[in-house]
Amino acid sequence: MLTAQIYANLPVKSLTKAYTYRIPAEFSFVGVGWRVLVPFGNRKIEGFVLETDENPAPAMELKDIISPIGDKAWFPPVVIAAARRLADFYLCPIAEVMRLFIPGKGGAKKTFAAKSEEYIALAANVAINEELLAAYKRKKAQRRLLEMLQKTPRIAVGELKKAGVSAAVINAVAASGLVVRQSERRFRDSYGAQTPHENTPTRELTADQAQALAALVPNIAAKTYGAFLLHGVTGSGKTQVYIEAAAKTRRAGRIVIVLVPEIGLTGQLVANFKQRFAEDIIVIHSQLSLA
Repeated sequence: MLTAQIYANLPVKSLTKAYTYRIPAEFSFVGVGWRVLVPFGNRKIEGFVLETDENPAPAMELKDIISPIGDKAWFPPVVIAAARRLADFYLCPIAEVMRLFIPGKGGAKKTFAAKSEEYIALAANVAINEELLAAYKRKKAQRRLLEMLQKTPRIAVGELKKAGVSAAVINAVAASGLVVRQSERRFRDSYGAQTPHENTPTRELTADQAQALAALVPNIAAKTYGAFLLHGVTGSGKTQVYIEAAAKTRRAGRIVIVLVPEIGLTGQLVANFKQRFAEDIIVIHSQLSLA
């Protein structure tokens, strides 16, 4: 019997222990890091799987997991490790920490799936040349699609339809084996329209900024914890020190977390960091919608 140790996603600090549930055969793919829906008393709640085990039938009858939430594990090992460390440091239930890593925090009321963007791309080893186009001389609509793919080997289906290419034409060319369909998940970026600040040019650090950065570098290089207080009035250039420290950490292949004092300042900070890091930014806070 495959069982799971599950922590309840409920804002009740007295629920510090895991509860054991049976994983039905049809959900045997569920493992550590998954979010699941489980019966809890007379209601259904969300739970976090932190352990699984193959056990003999227990003396008492176990309740089954109702269903997984999503199509893959929500919490990767690095997040679970971070949650355990935070729970130990702040002396709080691990479920309380894990709730911080999901939008909405109140539990699963709906399952959301990211929208997918469909693409048409040239099949491997296919090159569009005049000889191929000549074969489609009488199939003008299909020839037009091939001419578009000759210029751009991969085009979103939505863009093709805007250009007047019908689904029938796409299906006909796909049936010939010249192109393949591809699908990618598209995620919403709440700060995608945030443009870099023009008043944050890339420049040489001042002597004070360089001195502050130099104090941080040994800990970054040694991957050791260190607490530093960077003092300066508004407009003195503290953000640039954060940006340079983040850049050094990213170049080492590591992750940077930047904590913002209040949500209202997020847009301003994103605009500052975007000039240096472009699309290498993810924003999460409690005012983001589930979508």
